Formats: sequence, C-alpha cells, structure tokens
Amino acid sequence: MTVGLSAPAHDRWQLVAVTIPGIPPAVTFPTGDARIPWIAAADIGAAAAEVFLRGDALIYDSIGIAGDHLSGGEMAAQLSAALGEHVAYNPVSPDAFSASKAD
Repeated sequence: MTVGLSAPAHDRWQLVAVTIPGIPPAVTFPTGDARIPWIAAADIGAAAAEVFLRGDALIYDSIGIAGDHLSGGEMAAQLSAALGEHVAYNPVSPDAFSASKAD
C-alpha cells in the first residue's frame, strides 16, 4: 500500500491509498516534520450532522473538529501498528510532490 496526498483541481489535499502487489507500504507527503490535523471524512459528516441537528443553538459558535495532529513519520508509525507491518515514510518537497503528479 502506498499512501499519499493528492491535490485535485480545487486545491484541497486529500488522502489517497493505493495497494500495489510487491511494493512495500509507504506514506509519501510533502509535509516535512509538520504536524497535520487528520480527520476521517465520516467524522466530518457526523460532526456536520450534529451541528445541523442543534439548529439555532449553535448560531455564531465556532466549532473545530480535528483528529490527531501527526507528522508524516508519526502517520507511518500509526499505520504500521494498525496494519501489523512496517510502513515507511517518504518525505518529499511540495515542488517534487507536485511535479510527480503533473501530467
């Protein structure tokens, strides 16, 4: 499995995972040692639903949602623990990452 970030046309990063037989699992991000707040799309949906259910009670409130703040290396370690196999971290510069995605 290879995990990386992809920037679609709207310039928002999204997590992508690809399994390629014979290729060891790896995480490739252009984030360096920065700690990024990760959250699952399902968790965003659940939080949004709760906000809508509360209606007027939350008007003018600021609601922050985020999961763990992990570096790329920490993300790889978390995935290693979850998968039961070593997941490598491949740090790349944002320019190198963007260039690798250009068609």
